[in-house]
Amino acid sequence: MRKIKRVGSRSSPNHHQVATMAAYRPVQQLLLKTHTHTVVVPAPLTSTLADIKSAVYAALTQFSDISSAVSILGEDSFEVCRAGKSGGDYTLLEGDKKTVKEMGLANWEILYLRFRDADGELMPVQVTLPSLLGDDEDEEPVSSSKGKEVAR
Repeated sequence: MRKIKRVGSRSSPNHHQVATMAAYRPVQQLLLKTHTHTVVVPAPLTSTLADIKSAVYAALTQFSDISSAVSILGEDSFEVCRAGKSGGDYTLLEGDKKTVKEMGLANWEILYLRFRDADGELMPVQVTLPSLLGDDEDEEPVSSSKGKEVAR
């Protein structure tokens, strides 16, 4: 019986795959909410909190309704926080040099912004969540009868 020598292996990538894998960097999509706006920030795992705040600041300066509600003078005008388990409390993300990976941020995680007032104190999170119903839709009344109707 003759042995067949196999050239290469399916487990090792070819040169095209190696080049593609070297260029691939996982990117987390982060949703940052304030007032009635949501800013989507694509953030590689190596992005720092300072990078995220810079991207959010660039996006927020385009909205005049937010600018009139709070004074956005720079990236120090707000802080990024994540919602707690109970929903009413928020944990401040600290450390501008911490990366997305170090902070443990998940893909599509919803984060919130807390703005500073004129004295530099952090104000509470201000978010208006959209209604699931359209403007012209009314809730359908819930039937009080249980079970199936009897055919007559």
